[in-house]
Amino acid sequence: MTVASSPVVGSLPNPSRPEPAAGGATACFGRRWRLLRRGDFLRVQERGKKLVSDHFLVFSIANGLDHPRLGITVSRKVGNAVIRNRVKRLVREVFRTEKQSFPAGRDLVVIAHPSAVGLSLAEVRSELLAFCRRSRGSGGGK
Repeated sequence: MTVASSPVVGSLPNPSRPEPAAGGATACFGRRWRLLRRGDFLRVQERGKKLVSDHFLVFSIANGLDHPRLGITVSRKVGNAVIRNRVKRLVREVFRTEKQSFPAGRDLVVIAHPSAVGLSLAEVRSELLAFCRRSRGSGGGK
């Protein structure tokens, strides 16, 4: 059986790929929004500005790009794999939906404390957005 004519691939909207939101940003957490290499994590943690709260530690440093990038660290002290992955999912979801609130041109590393285990999405959101306000209000630093 041969296919005589088929529509051009990519001509139809792909439901698995989100449409661009206002301002051209998509509500996804693709590679351009993530810290991927160990060296990037170390650079941010060694030279970045440190902000502390009850549940998270956030390091921030300028990245020379026009958008923020996020790295998440959750150690085994926090809990088993299921618990660690839940904490990471919550942090990613806040970043994914609130990208415009995070400071542009900064690399961020979020380190979860063991006390972050029982937090809801709303609690993680309020705490991370408080970091964003503190980071913007302090002039950027390093």
